[in-house]
Amino acid sequence: MRKIWKRRILINNPVGLDRVQIEQDLRDGNQVIVQFSHPEFYGSILEEVDELCARLDENFGVRFYGHYSLSFDGHTLLRIPHVKMLYLNSLTQAHNTEVLATLKHLHSLHLGIYELENSEVLGIETLGSLRELSIISEKKTLNLQYLKEFSHLEQLHVGGKVKNLDAVGEFYMNRTNR
Repeated sequence: MRKIWKRRILINNPVGLDRVQIEQDLRDGNQVIVQFSHPEFYGSILEEVDELCARLDENFGVRFYGHYSLSFDGHTLLRIPHVKMLYLNSLTQAHNTEVLATLKHLHSLHLGIYELENSEVLGIETLGSLRELSIISEKKTLNLQYLKEFSHLEQLHVGGKVKNLDAVGEFYMNRTNR
């Protein structure tokens, strides 16, 4: 069942975090996302963000977007191993996306990378436990065959170039037969 939030609160390129306010916003039924548009903004705060990710539920998330003229480095994700809701979207490029395999607490993933380096990204075994997935790739053709293994998925959005689209149909058929 998809959760309906009162509001989505975005904290853009923060220098510090108001933990009390974030917790209050979550208690009030809001979704809170800390987002970063460039590496210069997350240099020293990601460890604090990860502490919150470990303590708070999946309504608290992290987003990396923009990074204009740069490729987002997936190794950055090693600094937030407790993230439960992750957005890597509105990005032109990203490398080291295999690091997604290390995110053991991930419930929700939103990938929107124009030049996604790994068209087999859905084959990362740990992603099979996701409850929510949104994935879009305009440049490379995504292989959807792996969706058959996503047994916990409640919400799916796929866009861009894809192959093995029949896997989406099988996913929904298996879901309705549960």
